[in-house]
Amino acid sequence: IFLQSYKQVIITLGLGGNKIEGEEHERESLLLPGIQASLLSNITTKTKTPVILVLVNGGPVDISYAKDNNNVKAILEAYYPGQMGGLAVVNTIFGSNKPAGRLPYTFYPNEFCSQVQIGDLNMRTPPGKTYRFYTGTPIYSFGYGLSYTTFSYKSLTPLEDSIFIGEDYNFGINVTNTGITDSDLVLLAFSQPSGEDAPLSQLFGYDRIHLNVGETKTVYFFQHANKMGYVNKDGANFINSGLMKVKIADLEYQITIKPKNNIHTLVL
Repeated sequence: IFLQSYKQVIITLGLGGNKIEGEEHERESLLLPGIQASLLSNITTKTKTPVILVLVNGGPVDISYAKDNNNVKAILEAYYPGQMGGLAVVNTIFGSNKPAGRLPYTFYPNEFCSQVQIGDLNMRTPPGKTYRFYTGTPIYSFGYGLSYTTFSYKSLTPLEDSIFIGEDYNFGINVTNTGITDSDLVLLAFSQPSGEDAPLSQLFGYDRIHLNVGETKTVYFFQHANKMGYVNKDGANFINSGLMKVKIADLEYQITIKPKNNIHTLVL
């Protein structure tokens, strides 16, 4: 078809605002409505033209068919961007804006809708809700995001360490822009506390920095003792002694929290 004459195709798909999602408009599916999925499939299979997909939506969508499509070269999440959204999208696609955003929620597969009940507010009910408790395989994880450049990370603190329960801890890392363009970077710090019903992961810190090509900056994440705990299924907030795992970028830490004065659990 005529699209074969173009080097790339930009296609915008989405949910259509408050007619589909919002107050009194609960979605029963995470798929894009109508013929949007088949439209994308037809363009990519019949023309083989590289496609950039721009998403206009509020809540998460199952776009696994786009993620797994080798002809979809990029996916740009625009949300509902307002009157300057078109310019922002163009600037990002053509490189004058360097993306550094992170997904603020989990992109679940469509079957998630049949696995949960909207009235069940228990975050731990299988398969779990949000990145903290979801045990399935997400389409895209909370905090996911790409960049036009690359970064390397070097820890300034031991990858394995120990502290006494109730003590604070400070993580330090050197971040270097190893790519070909200046860019912002959003760093996220996650921990997995020790405990039988502890979350799989929980965000305890973030920072946004700008790095020119070849530049290195030092970033610290101070983890106060009360951020090492979690709220259990009964609503109690506490810290357990045991192993706490921490992940910052591609760095993984194992911090052993030791009991102090025979105290193994500290109520916050």
